[in-house]
Amino acid sequence: MPKRVRTPEQKAIIAERSRQPENKARKVELDRERYANRTPEQKARYAERARQPEQKAHIAELARERLANRTPEQIESDKARKKEYDKDPVNKARRKEYYKDYNSDPINKARQRLLAAESDHLRKYGVGLQETIDKYGNICNCCGINCKSTQPLHTDHCHKTGAIRGRICSESNLAIGALGDTVDGLEQAIKYLRGGAIGNTKSSYGLPFMRFVGRGSNL
Repeated sequence: MPKRVRTPEQKAIIAERSRQPENKARKVELDRERYANRTPEQKARYAERARQPEQKAHIAELARERLANRTPEQIESDKARKKEYDKDPVNKARRKEYYKDYNSDPINKARQRLLAAESDHLRKYGVGLQETIDKYGNICNCCGINCKSTQPLHTDHCHKTGAIRGRICSESNLAIGALGDTVDGLEQAIKYLRGGAIGNTKSSYGLPFMRFVGRGSNL
């Protein structure tokens, strides 16, 4: 059967008629009824089409456009509709079942951990985790290729300015923190390793020793 061709005048009349409140309500009701009465084959076909990258991008673009152009009345209407939706016991049970299945999937769990890490990093440092990894790499910036740590790297930052200094391993992070997070502390440690103990204090055997001054020290 050949497709019916409408004139511009007919299209304008149909568009104007569809904007009438009673016609919009009727169309919404018909769409809901058609959606609820879909056959398994139709559901599978729609789901397959929705998974296509171009269709997902199109749906996302339509959603962003609608959200950006909402009027205050539409915003209040969306809030009220969501509130009513959340009150429905059927919807509550459906949502609970959905999240139970979703959270039991290892892939989804890993995705959620990555999203949480990205969000937390952005909140703390003002820049995303992936962007920081792309800039500083996945090798400890302190140890370099000699790093022996098997733990994930940490984002190291200056505690005075908040600026990111790099990505370092747990051992380097603890060592820098234990030495006061200062260049002076590191230089003093270097002097000690080269044989220069702090002060002139000697032990009872006449040998120089490092005087530890810090938490838990009784010396």
